[in-house]
Amino acid sequence: MKAKVITLVIVLTICGCRAMYSPTPQQHPREARDFSDCIQKWDFKSNKYLERVRDKYKYVQKNVIRATTITNDYTPLTFGDFTILDEQVLFASKHNAHIFVDSKFFSTLLVVDVPRLVKEKKEHVVGKFFLLNVEVFPQLIKFLLNSEIISTYRYNKSELCLTQEKITEEYYQAYFNTRRVNDVTAKNEEYYQFSIRVYKTNGQIVVNGA
Repeated sequence: MKAKVITLVIVLTICGCRAMYSPTPQQHPREARDFSDCIQKWDFKSNKYLERVRDKYKYVQKNVIRATTITNDYTPLTFGDFTILDEQVLFASKHNAHIFVDSKFFSTLLVVDVPRLVKEKKEHVVGKFFLLNVEVFPQLIKFLLNSEIISTYRYNKSELCLTQEKITEEYYQAYFNTRRVNDVTAKNEEYYQFSIRVYKTNGQIVVNGA
């Protein structure tokens, strides 16, 4: 009996120590990952992406992190002026989707079908991006591309595809293929292509849309 009591005390002590030193969302609130981390820790040769999650770094394949990785504490994702609720993120994760978070330029986007080929453009696409909050979509495109055509997009039918290509050590160029559906039957479609170059200048990240 005495041995059982001693064993129980040891177990409770160990559990108490773990609870004391285990990080909680209050102790380590989620930090908005900035775009400089994405560029500096990109491994182009192995096609791996080194992503920081709660002060820890780990390799994640396909340049994205799984939705469940950043929503397991059920805290709403807030970056800039946009807030994405967990319900939307978790719903998307059921469809085997991934999520890519960029607080400075992209807000919160879903990434699916990584990688795939776009038949229309014959390009290698890193991922097909769906914006979780449809109200942000026109603002996002206008911010990145400074374009006026986005006002005619049907939010529930719009897609944003990204083709990523490394040009030099100083910058990489991303091609955005956007599809506009003109009617509900999706018989008439118009495709637009834009390009964005992301530069590294003295440690600063500069986005240039064309």
